[in-house]
Amino acid sequence: MASSTATTPPAPGLGEFLGMFNNIATVAFFVMLWADRQGHIDVVDVEYKKTSFCVTEETDGAIHSYKLCFYVDTAIAAFLLLMAASGRKSANIYGAAISVFSHGVFHMSQYVFGWPPLPSHIDVIIGPFFTLCMLLGFGYGNTVGNTAILIAMVAVLEAVRMMFVPIHYTFAYINGWIYAVATIAGVSIGRKANPMVMLFFTMAAIEPFLEATMCTEIKAYGGHAVFDTLIALGVAATAIVESADTDGKRKQS
Repeated sequence: MASSTATTPPAPGLGEFLGMFNNIATVAFFVMLWADRQGHIDVVDVEYKKTSFCVTEETDGAIHSYKLCFYVDTAIAAFLLLMAASGRKSANIYGAAISVFSHGVFHMSQYVFGWPPLPSHIDVIIGPFFTLCMLLGFGYGNTVGNTAILIAMVAVLEAVRMMFVPIHYTFAYINGWIYAVATIAGVSIGRKANPMVMLFFTMAAIEPFLEATMCTEIKAYGGHAVFDTLIALGVAATAIVESADTDGKRKQS
């Protein structure tokens, strides 16, 4: 009689616990904004209530937060493309570069066309473009699901935003689905969460609480650009680690 041995799944590590914390934090942030608008608490900055972002204006030589987001995201995307050009020709690298750059494009569109909100004829282009690029960066349509699933996700996420999400919840909604789809992608392909990489995303999950409640203080450091930098570094670090793992497996085979 043949015996069978059950494979015990590995226990969650620090990276997985940080991932769970990050998703809980995005929900808690949405609840905080809702509770504040309902009058149950009074902690959200007046400016943040109007725009969903904390923005440093172009006064006293400061760089506008939306422009700074674009500069940071473009620089990190360019760095990733240089890595790819130097030999790391990985879909992870290209996907990360596309998603980071699209994030910067979204914020530059806010600066150029005005916010809140974007003009409707701009929003119907920039919104789906941003969502598509972010999903591509997480591997949707390639390593996760197929093209049909990718298109369906873009359609649903954008339809919900445009029809049901008030402008003052825009960031909370987008941030929530970004963390959720990133988690789903990681689980579906068996990605091991790197604790050092996850720290960038954990800091980015905490930053919105500070941005919403301490806008004046955050402005001194670039306003919303602080969040953008953390997210961009997290996406880039994830792609670099995964690319290194892929290159290592190729050399072993």
